Amino acid sequence: MMRRAAEVLRGPILLLAAAGLALIAWAVAMAQATGSTRPPVRIGNTPEVLAALPAKSPGDSVRLAVLSDIEEGVETFRMALRRFAERPPDFVVLNGDLCYRPTEEGYRYFLWQLRDAAYPGPFLCGAGNHDLVNRTDPSRFRRFFGDDRLAARVGCVQILILNNCVNGLSDADYRWLQAAAAADPAIRHRLLFLHYPPLVAPKDREEVRPSPAYRRLYDLAPSLAIRRVFSGNLHAYRRLRIDGVDYVVCGGGGADRHSPEAAPHYVEVLVEGDRVTDAIIPLPEIHSPVESLDRFACLYVGPWLRRHPLVSVPAVLGAIALLARQAVRTIRRRAPAARRDALHMPPPS
Repeated sequence: MMRRAAEVLRGPILLLAAAGLALIAWAVAMAQATGSTRPPVRIGNTPEVLAALPAKSPGDSVRLAVLSDIEEGVETFRMALRRFAERPPDFVVLNGDLCYRPTEEGYRYFLWQLRDAAYPGPFLCGAGNHDLVNRTDPSRFRRFFGDDRLAARVGCVQILILNNCVNGLSDADYRWLQAAAAADPAIRHRLLFLHYPPLVAPKDREEVRPSPAYRRLYDLAPSLAIRRVFSGNLHAYRRLRIDGVDYVVCGGGGADRHSPEAAPHYVEVLVEGDRVTDAIIPLPEIHSPVESLDRFACLYVGPWLRRHPLVSVPAVLGAIALLARQAVRTIRRRAPAARRDALHMPPPS
């Protein structure tokens, strides 16, 4: 009885052992690839990246792309990279939720998606809730991408990026906005980037309305020449005009959609003279099984193996021993038949 049960279970056990070893090998390969690859692009809010922003005079037009909420949708993001290469913007703002998980492996996995990007950047980065450790700590974001608060000028445009994912916009944030504007009073157009929408925007319907929590921003924005306030977090597209300022929610960078009408997209912004216009650029929705396996191996299996060496090492050795034992048994079983075939001998009766 026990022997029969062992024979029945042998196949599934061997299959699980082989699959486990393959997954572990995949995780090791992914850790090696993502840990050693530095993307050939300029990304972050560091002085080196800011120095790569195009030098423009106040009369020049400025064209930028805004993309938010990539998370697990890296295949869609890679399609956006191809679009950037075909029609290069002056720069790109990645407005938060770059990572699926805010771990060391999560950041490296995101950067690995840029390994063969034909568009070299520069990419400026805002912090999203998925980029913060425990949804509150921006230290890892800052280590990989620089400060989560940024003021930068390109021609007649000032780019302002703030992290509102922990406690909204604080008094210090509003003072910083006013100081950044006062430091460059000749600017005609300012674009503000937040990850959380400064609006009430329910996921299940297209309704959008002002949020009482951001009344101070609504009052301040027109006086600071803020023309657009871009945000994400909601994986959909919404917009609302308040006192002449357009508030645009564009969280279509690849993460799972939040409403039936939502679709992947980024927004292209053109600043030309006294005009600021923007257009939705649709993207294909791509979910690849291979990418899912890459992500699982890199973000879950690899870290688990490193955290539990006393379990993982014996498990790997045990699986190898089990598969090797079965291989030896198979070879021994087939060897007599091979010799008989070579000598043209009939099998034993």
